[in-house]
Amino acid sequence: YQRRVHGSHEFLRSLLDWLEDDTKDIRHEVSIANNFHFNTRSQLICTYCCNITQSFETSSTLELPLPSTNQKTSLLDCLDLFTSEEVLDSSNRFKCSRCFNSVQACKQIRFVTCPKILALSLKRFLHTSPSPLSHKLNTTVDIPKLLDMTPYIVEKTADKSSNKFELVAIVNHTGSINQGHYTADVKGKTDQLWFRFSDESVKATPQLDYNSAYLLFYHKIQ
Repeated sequence: YQRRVHGSHEFLRSLLDWLEDDTKDIRHEVSIANNFHFNTRSQLICTYCCNITQSFETSSTLELPLPSTNQKTSLLDCLDLFTSEEVLDSSNRFKCSRCFNSVQACKQIRFVTCPKILALSLKRFLHTSPSPLSHKLNTTVDIPKLLDMTPYIVEKTADKSSNKFELVAIVNHTGSINQGHYTADVKGKTDQLWFRFSDESVKATPQLDYNSAYLLFYHKIQ
């Protein structure tokens, strides 16, 4: 890959792409990148004839929008916003395959399957087109230690496996969009204690910093 990487989220996606490419000849069940893969269903409903069009996508990370007007929100609010039904604006009209009308369709995204490791990115960095200016949202996000994904999964598949997850790591970003610093909070597997990694420094941390949380890693509870 001859590609520049900006930010921890893009680095994670690139790393998983590299791992996928380097292990493509290895058995599927031992692929590291496969632990992050999940499937989503995008559903478009024609507002004229109610025809439903579905498409499916496999991803390894999920970028969640933050409510831009709130100083405090929760991860569940972000998931609700991501999976809520939205009406496409007039510039994104959908041509229905049944009635052939160009309509402002209703769109909704749901999970079909969940991965072993769920990587969630909070969309803190906003790039407003056509303006070249960008800014960072410092919204405080309430992050649950235990996460149940059942409400966000397609109903027919919701009972096939465990959809409960445990928070195991957070990547934090402090500073501005142009100059900042990354740290990582990681939960020990045996002692269940949290440790903060900042460059070469590793210290126990009694409290997580939800103001700076950027990337979240959840491990599926078997």
